[in-house]
Amino acid sequence: RVSAVSGADMVDPERIESWFNLADLCMRDAPEWKLNAAQAEASLSHLSMSWGILMKFDMRNIWIPEAPEDPADLLTRPEVRGRNYHIAPSASKVTLLEVLAPGDALVEHQPLSAWLVRLLAKVLFGNSDSEGPFPSTPRSHWNIARHQLRRDYPLPGDCTYGEFHAETNQECILVCRKEGAGLSTGACNRFRVVIAFPVPIGSNLPGAWAAPFYPMMLDLVRQAACDFLNRPGLPALTKIDMQAYVVLSLRNYNRGAPLVPHKGGAGKDVITISSGQESGFSSWTRFRSQSQQFRFAQYMQVFMEKLGHSLKTYETLDGRVLVPYQCVVSRQEWEKLRNVFAPVFGKQKAAYRRANGGASAPNWTDTLRPHFLSKQPQWLQPPPDAVTTNADESNAVNLVVRNTFLELQEAGLPASSTCRRSKSIDAGRSSRK
Repeated sequence: RVSAVSGADMVDPERIESWFNLADLCMRDAPEWKLNAAQAEASLSHLSMSWGILMKFDMRNIWIPEAPEDPADLLTRPEVRGRNYHIAPSASKVTLLEVLAPGDALVEHQPLSAWLVRLLAKVLFGNSDSEGPFPSTPRSHWNIARHQLRRDYPLPGDCTYGEFHAETNQECILVCRKEGAGLSTGACNRFRVVIAFPVPIGSNLPGAWAAPFYPMMLDLVRQAACDFLNRPGLPALTKIDMQAYVVLSLRNYNRGAPLVPHKGGAGKDVITISSGQESGFSSWTRFRSQSQQFRFAQYMQVFMEKLGHSLKTYETLDGRVLVPYQCVVSRQEWEKLRNVFAPVFGKQKAAYRRANGGASAPNWTDTLRPHFLSKQPQWLQPPPDAVTTNADESNAVNLVVRNTFLELQEAGLPASSTCRRSKSIDAGRSSRK
């Protein structure tokens, strides 16, 4: 097995970003998309790109009776899915290896696609047994993959999930969007689901002889989407997902950065308070950020290290960058360390007032909603020569696919399914403005 660290390094961040940049294009009914087959509530189409062919299955009117109130919460984070697979099992097993950020995880992925789907994919998309848009590896085989979820993307209320496999370079995205009236009120629980994947360079789409196979493929893929989004246990998994993280916020630090405990000797930059002598926190120094701008995530890590504890903090949530005065932590970790942090930070407030004068001092809370930057900060921006996916650019990234997000059951179309066959805060909730 590939280690978590090496697996993360093997999945190029620029390639991931290029794929998510395709989400808006995949949701457009632009004339550039060439229709391969269509039924009443499902279609298959393709778009010629400089690196090959982009395929998309577009499924409409998928009924999800127990969909969450906010449509952007329809898909669960990969780390929550990996930790709690037993709660809402799906046809592909996902096991968590490492959390890279909320909504961004390295997992072991065991594809379990049916033989019929693999055969149809080989016929329709010209793939060999080792590469193609649907898994063709043995059921005992595990792939190291990086899964990402982005909420309110590409539009508010949407959610987009991407899979990027480290060992085999498999890639695809799944986009879900609520349909009809009641987008924000939950009055309508019908969704549009789009899955997009590339056909490798050198593959040619079949001609008219393949027409009889398309309806069967459309039925299988649409039913797979219905089954996945309505699988037993999913509402319980969504509830766990909504409680997985806590947003921490810092306020009232307008007179300079907050302080951290100091264990060394006296010095000109050391602030001493008598109220901290009994607890061992009488000496304090100004926090010095690793970057030009103060970032609360860095401060919390350093502060807890001074107390002898490790706290993993994150500056992104479901693909969006938090404002500098907020960070995200695991709720499970925070519940263990909250009562360690709070009294010592109270001493910090006294030291801050002594250093600056006046009554104002930094304060913290874990009850605010997340707020996001409108633009990506400099420390997270890609280099100027980052690869794009513009179809007009000759140097566009060479995408290769061998798997998709949707898991297709071995059996056909169960009669008990909640979907019809197509005819021929918590930390999970953001400030969405």
